[in-house]
Amino acid sequence: MRSAGEPQIITDTGSLVVLDGQDRIGQVVTDRAVELGIDRAQAHGIAGVAIRNSNHFGTAAYFTGKVADAGCLALLATNASPAMAPWGDREKSVGNNPWSIAAPAGSYGTAVMDIANTAVARGKIHLTEERGEPIPENWAADANGVPTTDPREAVEGLILPLAGHKVYAISFMFDVLAGVLTGSSFGTGVAGPYDPERRSGAGTSS
Repeated sequence: MRSAGEPQIITDTGSLVVLDGQDRIGQVVTDRAVELGIDRAQAHGIAGVAIRNSNHFGTAAYFTGKVADAGCLALLATNASPAMAPWGDREKSVGNNPWSIAAPAGSYGTAVMDIANTAVARGKIHLTEERGEPIPENWAADANGVPTTDPREAVEGLILPLAGHKVYAISFMFDVLAGVLTGSSFGTGVAGPYDPERRSGAGTSS
């Protein structure tokens, strides 16, 4: 991660923008994309902002919520380091690829959804391991694809998709939208915050 500098606009058609994060801090890059998206949506009625070469940005609902607060509807999808295997396989190649949708709800505030496509966030497995506790059976599998309640085996193995093959397919397609179509990394090319030796290469579409 590079701490200094600004993300750069590399394509701009008015309502469509491609932003290169230059490996900067994910929250900073995504906030810049949100600002651009709001401005362009208000000017054109609709906007799409793609981010390439960014980093993990934390909580997706924070960013879609800002869009909803500005009176717009937001859909944000990102890719992440491999956490799950293709359906029926046992080799990690697809991330949990979280996504969020938010819409203004007038006097009721904001309607927002924010989920990852795995049964659990990887951080919760690390936390359970630190506490010396077992994990539920439906959270993860070991390196051989066998369901496990051991958090260490889960970290070294696979996190299971939220709803079987259906959500695995959603995660795969978000890797296409956030990684392939933005010109960023995808699949095993994305590195997460637990790997300090590699650039992330994460991409985002919104």
